[in-house]
Amino acid sequence: MIVQQCPDVLTSRLGLTNVLQYDIQLLDHTPVRLAPYRLSPPKMLFLRKQLKQLLDDGVIEPSNSQYSSPMFLVPKRENNYRAVVNFRALNKKIAIESVPLPDIHSACHWFGKARYFTTIDLNQAYYQIPLSEASKTLTAFCTDWNLYQYARVPF
Repeated sequence: MIVQQCPDVLTSRLGLTNVLQYDIQLLDHTPVRLAPYRLSPPKMLFLRKQLKQLLDDGVIEPSNSQYSSPMFLVPKRENNYRAVVNFRALNKKIAIESVPLPDIHSACHWFGKARYFTTIDLNQAYYQIPLSEASKTLTAFCTDWNLYQYARVPF
């Protein structure tokens, strides 16, 4: 079985590639500075735990950036939440690459006579690509108590 053959690859731990770094290119270099959203004490406690886990995993780090986007919580099932950063203002400044992804029919051309296809769901795949040093400060987000920035691709 593939899980037993690749125990270092197929794991619940968050990985990090060393093949590439993502570099955010901006159209406009005026910093985004938005105030933090206010949270109730129970939600603030939940967010503190989430941020501690992201800090421990090396996904985020403390920041002193001029950029600041607000973080908030989105309700999930069973009285749980997902931490989200409102990057809408930053997203308007990012130069988007318009490279289309192939669909399965056009990809068949590349795979020749293959008969079976499968997918592997990566554990939080977007957190597995490091950001360039210049891009980290662009992803800064604020809470009521601190400013953090992503060390890995957040979107």
